[in-house]
Amino acid sequence: MRPAEALFRQAVAVEKSVVGDKHPAVGIDMSNLGECLYVMKRYDEAEQMLLAAEHQLIESSGPNHPRTAKARRRLVALYRAMGKPDLAAKYTTPS
Repeated sequence: MRPAEALFRQAVAVEKSVVGDKHPAVGIDMSNLGECLYVMKRYDEAEQMLLAAEHQLIESSGPNHPRTAKARRRLVALYRAMGKPDLAAKYTTPS
């Protein structure tokens, strides 16, 4: 585990313990961790984290909130990098 990944994982854990699972800050931290995993080319882990982040942010902030849109853009970039344009297209518009 690289230092950045460890810090992002710690941020998710701390946010969950301080503000609870449903707070937008948790979704933001999860999205950041997903981006970190994406940059490290750990695509399967990144996909799981970004999908969870997007779902959490939809629940906490709504489907059209800028935070949710950022997580969605990260999913699009991930799916394009994975060579999955059909999945990328699914996230180019709000759910």
